[in-house]
Amino acid sequence: MKVTRSRAVQAAAILALVGGGALTALASIVGVGGDAVELVLNNVCDGQNQNDFDIRAFDENQCITLQNDLVTDQGVIPAGTEVSCHIARSDPANPPTTLEGGILFDAPILGVISASADLNASDDPCGLDTTTYCQEDFRGLESGQADAYQRSGDCGLKVRMEVTDFQDQVRIITECCPEGEECCE
Repeated sequence: MKVTRSRAVQAAAILALVGGGALTALASIVGVGGDAVELVLNNVCDGQNQNDFDIRAFDENQCITLQNDLVTDQGVIPAGTEVSCHIARSDPANPPTTLEGGILFDAPILGVISASADLNASDDPCGLDTTTYCQEDFRGLESGQADAYQRSGDCGLKVRMEVTDFQDQVRIITECCPEGEECCE
């Protein structure tokens, strides 16, 4: 696939969207900005790895073939589709806290999962073996708060997490981008 925009241009667009910040480039997450940082966590259960300052994002299982349909906020990704998974979460020790950041991926976003039940259901195919996930009723984004996300082009996501009690998480499902290729246009 021919790349029409460089990663630097995409990263600048994400950083402009969230108002500046540092940029890192690793694995399938190729840029973060604002309050978002890339940091792999060994436990994403409520009350674990708490931090008042960051939305922590990391790559989960990459280039997996879905064995079952996967429900996202945008609709169903059918079984047999090859996808990569990523998660972003905020779990402050001293709520209430509102954080906002941007994440840039090396492949187009197919869907975002923000409902707790759908996050729980997607842990099995998407979650890392080295990370503990808990089936929780209040891990997603809640209505009535300032929780929100917005796509930025095909490969970027801006997320706002207002945490008043429990943590907030979103899982981002992207196309599988084989190593060495640039899949975003």
